[in-house]
Amino acid sequence: MNSAVEDKSTNKTPLRSMFYIPIIAASTRRDRQTIKVARFVLARLQQWPDVQTELLDLLEYNLPIMEERLHRRDDPPPRLQEFGGKIGRADSLIIVMGPASIRRRR
Repeated sequence: MNSAVEDKSTNKTPLRSMFYIPIIAASTRRDRQTIKVARFVLARLQQWPDVQTELLDLLEYNLPIMEERLHRRDDPPPRLQEFGGKIGRADSLIIVMGPASIRRRR
């Protein structure tokens, strides 16, 4: 919610009163542990009065992985636009993933 508060005393650029920072749980594996970390971060971020946040769990979105590019598809997954909208309006992102997701493959 990128709402702004007008600073009448200085006539400067308005300050934001709320930042939208979603947390992405990036693992979709069985027995994943990253969801616990993502929920922990969510609970902490929810304590900040100037932050609006939510957990975006990729497992729940059922996004196509390694499929045709979206702009080439006639049938995008139903929740893809919802996910894209949330990412598009975010002021920042927190992505939680396990070490296997970023480990260098040989």
